[in-house]
Amino acid sequence: MFKKHKFKFIFIIVMYCIASVFIHLNNYSSISIFNPPKQLSNPTSIVETLAVSGSTGSSLKVLTTTDAAFGIQDITIGVPSSDTNPIAILLHDDVNLSYLITHLADNGYLTISIDISSTFINNTTSIDSALLNTLFTNQIKNIVEEVDNPASELYNKAEFSEVSLFGIGTGGLGAYYLTISPPDTSLLNLSSTLLVAPNLSSLQDKTTTPDTPIGIILPQYDGLVRSLDGQMLFDLWAFSDELTAPISCVYLLNANHNYFSDVYDFDDSLNVPYSTDNPNRLIQSDQQKFLTNYTLDFFEYYNSGNNITNIGLDTGVIAPNTMYGLDVLTSLSTPDSLPIISAVGTISESFNELGGTNNMNNASISYITESYIASYDEAYGFQHPGLPENLGLLKFSWTVDTGTLTTTIPAQYKDFSGYSSLSFWIALDVANNLNSLEYQSIIISLKDSSGNIEHVLLDENSVALTMRK
Repeated sequence: MFKKHKFKFIFIIVMYCIASVFIHLNNYSSISIFNPPKQLSNPTSIVETLAVSGSTGSSLKVLTTTDAAFGIQDITIGVPSSDTNPIAILLHDDVNLSYLITHLADNGYLTISIDISSTFINNTTSIDSALLNTLFTNQIKNIVEEVDNPASELYNKAEFSEVSLFGIGTGGLGAYYLTISPPDTSLLNLSSTLLVAPNLSSLQDKTTTPDTPIGIILPQYDGLVRSLDGQMLFDLWAFSDELTAPISCVYLLNANHNYFSDVYDFDDSLNVPYSTDNPNRLIQSDQQKFLTNYTLDFFEYYNSGNNITNIGLDTGVIAPNTMYGLDVLTSLSTPDSLPIISAVGTISESFNELGGTNNMNNASISYITESYIASYDEAYGFQHPGLPENLGLLKFSWTVDTGTLTTTIPAQYKDFSGYSSLSFWIALDVANNLNSLEYQSIIISLKDSSGNIEHVLLDENSVALTMRK
């Protein structure tokens, strides 16, 4: 019997051994030919925003209020046709945002536009925060009275438990002040804050931790806030142990400041060096379309958890390279993150933040600092958005394909089951001749306690590894 089926048994055994070796190599090998790296890709997302299915129709109203401290003020309000709507409050300094008010109101937000320039100190971009709080509180009380008044067009139109705050330019400074020092919580509950091209040059309070999710939009060619102050705010809290709510940042490529307004049509990107060489600068309608879509999706994400469009707020999906057809760079930091490798000093060259060792093979790692002050700048051609004074960076370089950096996770931190994603904040050093190609690629290898190895390829599909011209 055995002799009769001898060759079948041998064949089965040989195939079993081959399959076992293949599975072993596929799971445990550090050689990519046996264990090929995976390429990251997002599942197909719905390109349109929530506006497509959520539109309810609206009307614009002007509410005239009289205040002992501020005199007579006209407040533009977008009123949805539906009742008990969430609220969006837009703070600005004499900026026409009619298109945004209409869009949010059409999609079910009672939208209130408030000019806060009366709280500026001596016509500067500094804000009297106490005066701002008074102005804001008084106007909210006026809205509450209207919503409670059966004879008012605003009757029963608002739900004060879901309030989203928006600030643009110096209005962004005001929105941030109200986020870290909110008014009477019996009036409203703040669910999120979005800062667009914020002018934070006179920000005084950099120690009070915001406990509300904050989003930031930075136009690449901001000719009015050329220091891109929002990046400073993101860096301040993204690397802080005191972070208590998510903070995100969207760097909108080829955009300027003025085109977010309905009135100003001067291309302020012309104030930014080298922007005139870029033929891809955005037109006003594209920027406004982006802002309406992103603002609505941002507010909806933190009000109801709706995330039809990937706008970089969900750690469970890959950060997008584009939004609504426009190129972006996105960053997100959440309070439950575990930093592994951070640039905290020269010690970061040898050890990660968890105490594990960094080992180099045919590669080098060095701690450097970037500063807008030339004598302190060690990053040279690399330019982080904004004006960092002493930004720590880790420079990783290799000259052969076998160059590796291996970081070890100490035993007490090896259980990662409570985490949903792994984030890398990386960028190409455009001044380094090693990066003369259009892009670079790296392979990230993860090895668990059982010896299983997973390889992930980051290549030209990763916007962070694409050479910026």
